[in-house]
Amino acid sequence: MRKPFLAAAAICVVASGCAGPRVPFTHRNPPTARHREEASDWRLEIRRDKFTGEIACRLYARKHKAFFLGGAVAFRFDKDWNTGRAIYRLDGDAPRHWREDLPELIRIGAPFERGGIDNPGQGLVWIPYSRLEEANSIAIEARPDRAPVTFHFRGLKGLYRSAVDQGCSPDSRFVG
Repeated sequence: MRKPFLAAAAICVVASGCAGPRVPFTHRNPPTARHREEASDWRLEIRRDKFTGEIACRLYARKHKAFFLGGAVAFRFDKDWNTGRAIYRLDGDAPRHWREDLPELIRIGAPFERGGIDNPGQGLVWIPYSRLEEANSIAIEARPDRAPVTFHFRGLKGLYRSAVDQGCSPDSRFVG
């Protein structure tokens, strides 16, 4: 009689996620120490697992229209949009196709292809953070039939430095 009960209990634990890895920023995560900063258009959240000391960091723009992950910033457009032909301008400079940044995105390990073959970008345009460090804004034409959208970086650089100072380095500690 005990063996079926133990098997059922084991299935229940595995199915509920208790036996899996700890996932920060979820309700099933154990108690964490939380830190939050805001600077202009950007937000930084840091969570430390009180038991293991593991750290997870989230750096994102207001209304989650952009976020930092894997050494790059992803700018969010409609999820159904194929942004493969997106073009951007930093501070009004010459236009640049985001795909020109592919070698750098691959080198830093940015997760730029999240969807299927018909829409790999899932409405995201990825730009390496190193290209944005000295810029104040970016205008992105996500699709040729849509007007460009401008994003500002007020607060991003300072919050990124603060995140690194608080243990959010290497960039793999950042979560989307």
